[in-house]
Amino acid sequence: MKTNKISAIIVAVFLLQIYIQGMLFIFFDKQTFSQSENRMLANFPAISVENYLSGNFSGQFESYVNDHFPFRSQYISISRQISSLYYFEGFAQEDDILFLAGANPGKNESNEDADPIAEPPQNAASEEDDYEPQVENGLLIMKDRLAEAYSISLRNINEYANAANKLYEECGKPETYVILPPCAAQLYLPDKYRSEQNNQYIAFDLLREKLDGPQYVDLERSYEKHKDEYIYFNTDHHWTALGAYYAYEALAEAMGAKPTRLGEYAETGSIGGFQGSLHRALAAYPQYESLKDASDTIEYYVPKNRAEVTAYMSAEMTGGEQRKLFCPERSPEGAASYDIFMGGDIVLGHIRSEIGNGRSIAVVRDSYGHAFLPFLVDNFEHIYSIEPRYFNKTTNTLALGDFFRDKNIDVLLFVSYSLTATGSHWLTWGHELLKLTKD
Repeated sequence: MKTNKISAIIVAVFLLQIYIQGMLFIFFDKQTFSQSENRMLANFPAISVENYLSGNFSGQFESYVNDHFPFRSQYISISRQISSLYYFEGFAQEDDILFLAGANPGKNESNEDADPIAEPPQNAASEEDDYEPQVENGLLIMKDRLAEAYSISLRNINEYANAANKLYEECGKPETYVILPPCAAQLYLPDKYRSEQNNQYIAFDLLREKLDGPQYVDLERSYEKHKDEYIYFNTDHHWTALGAYYAYEALAEAMGAKPTRLGEYAETGSIGGFQGSLHRALAAYPQYESLKDASDTIEYYVPKNRAEVTAYMSAEMTGGEQRKLFCPERSPEGAASYDIFMGGDIVLGHIRSEIGNGRSIAVVRDSYGHAFLPFLVDNFEHIYSIEPRYFNKTTNTLALGDFFRDKNIDVLLFVSYSLTATGSHWLTWGHELLKLTKD
């Protein structure tokens, strides 16, 4: 009898907790921006038959609940404090270089839960190296700069090249280019810590040899020339708009096109206080205290030609959301967000420029495309943005070859962060596009 009473009390307390949490969730004021994560929080999904039948509603509602759970910020703070007890890799060594194993920089990136930084391959340099690259999805502290470690995988390079080659063929062998921005560590890690195993330029040369049709756009010369400029954030794994510009300039050269010169952008903007994905990853470590106030400035360049941006949730391209190339209102001073570029992630987007030259380009890309796409407005009338991570064979399908032909697209471009591009995540997305195209 006593056991039954105790069980009843436990069940009652459990149900009461659920009831209280539910009431708090309903009546608590909902925030729109998370200061601790430096990102916009999910809005309540649109209630419509189309949204429900597409399968998008359930995922959007789950994101909304997760983002507005009562006392969420407090739980995150407690979780980070607990995590700091597990991950301590010592103090900075010579040259103020410190590696933190186990960090997961891209996990909580703004609106990118589906876009974690792919795990580097399980390889390592020899023990004779001054600095042995770690194989975990780790974080490097280089004085006041944060960056991610990299290790070459021949298998993943081959797989990426094969996927790009096959997508090129499925789209009818159009004019095709590949841009792979390196990790910041490639530019800023001292030479004494380099080896053949962690040199991304070696990986890119290997990739270039494997591409059959797509043209690799080499950024090495330009980036080495401009690496003392602000081309990578110090607290985030993305390039800055300036870094994206130099990639655009290299692409224009490869295409034989005329790029807009930096001095020709009459309108620019900047917002400070940006603390990016690597800064959030560092929060789980004691070393966070020394860099907790570190931040970046997000800059952007407004193209000469005006453009309309429409974001779609599916390949049908119906019920689109009107956006802008730049959304500074989503990045208040002191709490800037990468969402400043086109308002964040776009599953399938159409940017229409007033340039009126009839030229069109499809960009298969990850979040590195956010800062890059606006530069194309001065060269293409139609720019189609495709984020393959959001497409699959069941709930949201996209046959890239058919899409390419239906839209009469002239140029195909791949833009992917090097860790994502040569990791398991992009390979999965690329193969999904291949499967969908072949059906």
